[in-house]
Amino acid sequence: LWWERAWAASWRGLSVLGAGLALALFDVWTEFPPGPRILLMSALIVTAAAFIWRDWTHVFWPSRAAGLRRLEDENGLVHRPLSAAEDALAAGKGDALTERLWRRHIAQQIAAYGALEPVRPKPGVPFRDPYALRAVVFLAVVAGFAAAGADAPRRIAASFAVEGETSTL
Repeated sequence: LWWERAWAASWRGLSVLGAGLALALFDVWTEFPPGPRILLMSALIVTAAAFIWRDWTHVFWPSRAAGLRRLEDENGLVHRPLSAAEDALAAGKGDALTERLWRRHIAQQIAAYGALEPVRPKPGVPFRDPYALRAVVFLAVVAGFAAAGADAPRRIAASFAVEGETSTL
C-alpha cells in the first residue's frame, strides 16, 4: 500500500526532472545564455519540488487494518475473516460454551488465510497520466543517453556551468 501511494506521488516530479535530464543529454541547455538557462533550470527544479511536495502530503504508512482490508477485498473474502480473526471476545468470558464457540469461530476465520493470493500493487498512475507522458520522458532520457554516449557526464555538467566556467568532466 505504501509503494502504491509513493509511486503515485512521485511520478510527476520525477517526470519533470527526467525532462530536464533529457534536455541536458541532448545538449539543449548549453544553447541558452547563462542567465536564462539558470532561470529555466531553477523553474524546472522548483516545479519538480512543488509536485513532489504537494503529492507527498498524501503518502503515509498504511495501518495493519488497512492492509488486512486490502487483502480481504482483493481476494474476495466476505465478512472480513482476517479482521475477525484478530477480534477479542466482547462478552461471555468465563463461560465454557461461549469460549468454545469463540475459539471455533476464530479457527474458521484463520482457515481462510490458506486461500489468500498475494495482492499486486495498483498505484493508479495510468489513471493520473492518461497520455503516458512519463513514458515519453523515459524514452527521451534513454535516447539521450544513447545519443550522448560517453559524453553524457560532460553534457550534464555543462548544463550547470555558468559563463566563463568549463566542465571538468
